Parts: sequence; C-alpha cells; structure tokens
Amino acid sequence: MDGIAKTPAICLRLVQPVEGLEPAHPLGGTTTTVGRHPSNDISIPVESVSRFHARIEQQGDQVLVVDLNSSNGTYVDGTRIEKGYLKPGHTVIFGNVEFRCESTEPEAEVVEDQFLKTPVRFVEAENKQSRLITEAEAGKRETAPLGAFIEVPTDRDTLAKAYRKLAALYRLSDILHAAPEEQQLLESFMDLIFEVVPADRGVILMRDDPDGGLEIRVSRSREPSDESGPIALSGTIIDRCMQERVAVLSQDATTDERFKAAQSVLLHDIRSTIVVPLVSESAILGVLHLDTRECVHAFTDDDLSFVTSLADDLALFLDHRRISAENQRNQEMAAVGAVITDLAHSIKNVLLLAEGGIQLMDRLIEEGDLERIGQSWQLTQKGLGRISTMVKEMLDYSRAVKVKKTKSNLNDVVRETCQSFQTEFENKGIALNLHLDPKLENAWLDVKGLERSLVNVLVNAREAINHDHGEITVATQMRPSRDLVLSIEDNGVGIPVAKLARIFFPLFSTKGGQGTGLGLSMIKKWVTAIGGTVNVHSTEGKGTRFVITLPREATGVGEDDTAS
Repeated sequence: MDGIAKTPAICLRLVQPVEGLEPAHPLGGTTTTVGRHPSNDISIPVESVSRFHARIEQQGDQVLVVDLNSSNGTYVDGTRIEKGYLKPGHTVIFGNVEFRCESTEPEAEVVEDQFLKTPVRFVEAENKQSRLITEAEAGKRETAPLGAFIEVPTDRDTLAKAYRKLAALYRLSDILHAAPEEQQLLESFMDLIFEVVPADRGVILMRDDPDGGLEIRVSRSREPSDESGPIALSGTIIDRCMQERVAVLSQDATTDERFKAAQSVLLHDIRSTIVVPLVSESAILGVLHLDTRECVHAFTDDDLSFVTSLADDLALFLDHRRISAENQRNQEMAAVGAVITDLAHSIKNVLLLAEGGIQLMDRLIEEGDLERIGQSWQLTQKGLGRISTMVKEMLDYSRAVKVKKTKSNLNDVVRETCQSFQTEFENKGIALNLHLDPKLENAWLDVKGLERSLVNVLVNAREAINHDHGEITVATQMRPSRDLVLSIEDNGVGIPVAKLARIFFPLFSTKGGQGTGLGLSMIKKWVTAIGGTVNVHSTEGKGTRFVITLPREATGVGEDDTAS
C-alpha cells in the first residue's frame, strides 16, 4: 500500500565457508546482532570477530549496519564504516569474514553501479617477431612516493582526482588490514582500481607457484559484456611485462610501434592499456591488466605510477601471506609426519609381539594346552587393543579442533565426568575428591572437548599413583575476573623437572612404552583453540596439578543472554 515502507528481504550469505556457521542468514525482525559471542543472532566463531561486533537494523525500506566499536572493523564493499546501508549485491565484512547481501524476493533488484563480471579471451601474439620489439617505457617498477599523488594541482578536477587516489591508498591499507581471503581481496582491489582509474575493463591473473601458468581470478567491466565483448588479453604485452618485470603504459595501443604488430591489439581496438606484473622479491605472482577504448580519457603516466604503487603493496602482502601459510603447513606436516613415523614404529613392535603370541597359540593348540592358550590370547588382545588406541589418538590429533559451545555449568560437567570413574577408583583404593565452587555461573562451554580433556587428565592421574593411599582432587573456581578455573591434582609419582617443559610436546610421554605421547598434546590443542590456557605444576615424588583456565571472553560468564 502507498505510504507504507516495505521491509527489505535480505539474506547474508557467506562467501567462504566458516566451520560452525550456517552459510545463509536471513535478516528478520527489527534488529540482528553479529559477533563472536554465542548469544548473538549471527554468532561467528572466528577470533578476528569481536564478541559483540555489529548490529543490523531494519529502518523502513532500508537496512542499516552499525559497527559496535569492534577491534577489526566492519566493511561494506571494502570501505570501513561506523554506519552504512546494505543493499542486495553489497558485500559486508565482519573482522575477516565476508558475507554477500542477497535479495530473497523473487524479482531481485539489480544494483546499477555494480561492476560486471566479463568473459575473458587470452590471445597469443600471432606475429612472433612482435615479442622481440616489445619494450616497456615505464622503467623500473619503483613505488611512487605518496607526495606524487597529493601535490597541489592547478585545477579543481585534477585536485579531486588526486585526493581520490590518496583516499584509495588509505582504503587499500584498510582492506589489507582486514586480511580477507585471497579471492575477496583481489575483488576488492579491482573495485578500488575502478573507482580511481578510468578503466573500462580489468583482469587480474594469478599463478599458484613460480612455474605455474596464469589463471584468471577477476574480470571486470563497466559495461554489460554483450556490449563490450570479451576482454582480449594481449599475450605480447603480458609476456614482456613478466619477462622484464616492468609495468607498461600504452596510450594508444593501435598505433604504438611496440605493439602494433600484435593482432590481439588490432582486432579488439584497444586504445590505451596498463599492464602491471604483481612482483614480490621472490617471484612473479600474477598480472594486472587494465584497458580503455576512450581516446579522450586515456591512461596517463600518473595512472601508471598510481596503479603500480597499489600493485606493489598488494603483491608484497600476498607474498608474505603465502610464505606464512606455507611455513605453517610445513610445520604442521612435519609434526604429523613425526607422529606417523613414531606410531608406525610402535605399531610394528606391537605387531611383532602379537605375531609371536599367535605362533605360540598355534603350537599350544597342537599340544592341547587350553590354559596357556587363554593366557597367550589375553596378551595378544592387549597388543591389538594398544594398536587400536594409538591409531585412534593419531586420527584425533590430526583432525582440526571442532568447537561447539552450549550453555552449561562447569560443575555439572565435572560431576558427571568424575561419576564414571568413581567405581574404578574405589576398586584401586584411590579417593576422588570434588571441590566445586557453588558460586559458579552458567557459561558457554564446549562440553565434549571439556569432557575429553578431563578424562585424559584423570587417566594420567590414575596411572601416576602407584601406592595404596592414592588421592585425586578435582576443583572448580571462578576468579574475581570471572575466568573459570578447573584443576586436577594427584599425589602420584610426579614429573621430573627435566621432563616438565616438554610435557605438552607431541610424542612425549612420561609413561615410557605405555603411552602414545598424544593425550596431553590434544588437551593443549583444544584449550588453545577455545582461547584458554593449560599449565602443569609437579614435584617429583609428591604429585602433579593440572590447571585449565577458561577466560571470560571465551565463556561469556556474567553476560546477558541477549546482546545489548
């Protein structure tokens, strides 16, 4: 009806999957809260997202997103905002998690100013001699000083253009600071280029390794593709840029002596072209191609310097990120490889014992000695059970930690877990004491991970007690800071000082051949994943105390169930 504002039907859809987060989130009601805390309407379990990050409000026929002073910011279409409006086609980033705004109406409105993805055709130079005469006039790829973009110009239009470039430099810094996924970063980078440089079409090509081929990652056009046609990339220009590591500006490629022999230039009427290799110190990561058919608004030397400066910053950031990711993968693979090697050796030894037991049983069967057959079978079963345990722990260790939090009470989790050990401990003469803080409040806890860690420590405590007056004490506490503390203390043999520093290392075990050395490593891995800490205090001959601390930021203790 006239006079009544229509509530927009918008859905936020994840661009890249996030473990533990639904891919689509329709915006219903008047207010939607976003943050890492589980009480939010959209709870994002990622550390770059603040606990109460942003609020989305329905205001008549508009949708407003408000940043709640988050640490890493909220971005709409690559721009950091305090407040901003969302429309179908926009992207919104909380921390480094990107969503795309989609209309849920049958006839979704097309955003007019959205740049269009355009098909690309890679055309090799048909005239091979043209490769030899392709020269780059731009010289060495040196980043232009900031002052080159903000010198006082002589006319208003040039002044506006200079300050648009300055603003773009700051925006690129914000985009890199948000550290989005690589594809999202490349898309945002192209958006930035199109806002400042008079390009009609643009393409970013990347390669995954120094010897790999180029792959098209982003293609963009200001016009619908059926009007401008596919973007034709000149193999002549791109090859020369990559070989010489230089940026190229051709103000009229159809008459430029360097490229006029290339049919890929002539056939597609490319008037002005900028091609910049994305170069790091170690490798060429890719190429940025921009072109325009406008003679009046052709690219200038200033455009080349500006685009080259941005491309250098992008390449440096991507190279550092790739090196960091590769180093992390190498460390993880080395750790897993060491674990596999050690376990394979242990399994081989157990299998040899099991094979010996089987051979012994074969002989005892021939002799009809049933009593000794039973004894041998028990030893064989024990060995096979140990292999099963080692393989299971290896699989658990190699998997990524999955955290699923529910509103729970730490005392209840401890009480129920310890109950399952009560009979076993009584039979072994071990007293199990619970000292549970009655003031403990409900908290957002990963109950499964907590139970698994508590069981692991209790088993270690049980095996550390080798006398008849064993005692294990499990205690909970809420500190004045509202951090939750879980401690498990035993009066067993303790851990030597020389071994204490390595207690959480993968494969390190204080039990000799009785342990895999992965149990405490998995506790450390889980506690770190939820933002907590685990410490161990031990005196040889007197006992050991494990302390797991869950900070308030990770549990939400004392906070209302609804975001303010």
